[in-house]
Amino acid sequence: MRVVYVYDDSAMPLYLSIVVEVPDVRAIRKKLGMSQEQFAQTYRIPLATLKNWEQGRRHPDAPAAAYLRAIARRPRDIGEALTV
Repeated sequence: MRVVYVYDDSAMPLYLSIVVEVPDVRAIRKKLGMSQEQFAQTYRIPLATLKNWEQGRRHPDAPAAAYLRAIARRPRDIGEALTV
């Protein structure tokens, strides 16, 4: 996540923009060697949501992007934590 301040000619910012860097969902899934169905089921992401992310129709919000980064870094731990 990046914070971006937008200024005009004065020293006061016009507005603050939060930029969420979205992980490449398809790349994460493929690196794990999982189908969309397997990935969605393992990490409890609705399949339609996963497909929308991968096809660029939608983008993960900040919490979902953080979750995807955690999956990318610690896939086994995240999967085990979700096992009932």
